[in-house]
Amino acid sequence: MSCGLLLISVATNIYLIAISRLILGITVGWLWGLPTVLIIEITPARIRGRVAALMEMFFISGIVYMAGCCQFAFTSYDVGDWRTIAMVNSFVGLVAFILVAV
Repeated sequence: MSCGLLLISVATNIYLIAISRLILGITVGWLWGLPTVLIIEITPARIRGRVAALMEMFFISGIVYMAGCCQFAFTSYDVGDWRTIAMVNSFVGLVAFILVAV
């Protein structure tokens, strides 16, 4: 996901933006479904529904949290400074990847 966001932040034409969005779409599709299935497979049956609901809730909460952080952090920038927001979000994804890998 970080690769797609970094590509968007340095995109110079519409084709690079389209490729970046394709990469983001594929990775978000994987990140949305795959961990939920894996978590559901290893949890006991009695708490499986709650764990799945919490997992989906945390995905949405993270998206809303990052959108709020970017809204408050970049209010002084010009309207349409989407490149900076994409770059900041890509670094957050990279840090999350490193924390999970360690």
